Amino acid sequence: MVVLLDFVFVAFLLIVTFLGVRRAERSNSTLVRSGVGLVFVLLMFVGWLNYGSAVERHISVRNLISIFLPLVVLGAFFKWNRNLPPGMLVKYFAMPLGFYVSTLLMFDGARQNSQADIINSMFPAVVAAFLSAACLNVSVAKIPQGTLPWSVETLIAALILVLISFLTVSGDWFAPFYYRADWMMVLGLIGSLYLFLGKGGSAYEKLGDAALYSTLLVIALNTIMYMDLYDAYNTAEQIESKNDWVQRCSDDPEDISCEDLREEESYSEEEYLWIGVSNLLSPLICMLGIYLLSVLIAITNNQTEKIVRRNWHLAEGFVFVIFVYFAPFSMLEFGS
Repeated sequence: MVVLLDFVFVAFLLIVTFLGVRRAERSNSTLVRSGVGLVFVLLMFVGWLNYGSAVERHISVRNLISIFLPLVVLGAFFKWNRNLPPGMLVKYFAMPLGFYVSTLLMFDGARQNSQADIINSMFPAVVAAFLSAACLNVSVAKIPQGTLPWSVETLIAALILVLISFLTVSGDWFAPFYYRADWMMVLGLIGSLYLFLGKGGSAYEKLGDAALYSTLLVIALNTIMYMDLYDAYNTAEQIESKNDWVQRCSDDPEDISCEDLREEESYSEEEYLWIGVSNLLSPLICMLGIYLLSVLIAITNNQTEKIVRRNWHLAEGFVFVIFVYFAPFSMLEFGS
């Protein structure tokens, strides 16, 4: 009887979905289409609730503000300065912004040694990807010139991107941005790739391509470094060198070169791994910020042809980070 009721309910949903979408699509009212669309969004959330306390566990007001507030502020600014349709900004900018916010939250979760924060950090990326997909058909023939030059727009956007960390990062909110090694790697990659692309073609397209491939290379390089966090990947020479270092510091504990060792030993193995992961995420945050600026520069200079394709390549890289750094246990591991 229960199975029959479920079958009838699913059949009813299929019919309502077909008729509702068809009726709304034929309507000339944007309000009707948007309203019906929001009803289906609500339907999705109700279905999600059946898998447990999904909404209250994974939806954080702080995390959602980190997505919507920058979009609203930048959307209002570009609407005023260029009369840019807000949907245009959402279409191209929302998804990489979601990856940026989620990476900031992953960085903070790793620093807090919090699995729950890591899991919750994924949700802004999903929300932003949905927003971007919902605006996929938004287009304009040509983006008008702005009252302010694009260099000022880029500076304002950069300040907003940095301030997002104030909403997402606990304690030292500026922490992801001040490591010298991060900027050496990030700027070295994007500068070299931009120059190696040659003189032909649009400078804005070259900047976008360089930013995308630099981001993917940062992910690849840091994956190698992630493997190196485990002692299992140390060579015999590295292990012997560390043992010699430990012995020397035992004989002369006042040696200033032993401070790093003492700091390392003050953490448990788990804490040391979490700190290592947060350090690897900070250059990715910087690189995603530059990528977002390249998207805005491309939009404001009418070079939008490749942005959607770049964003989906970026999505592949972001998913790779999640599965490599934070892959959960699977049911197959229980049988091993």
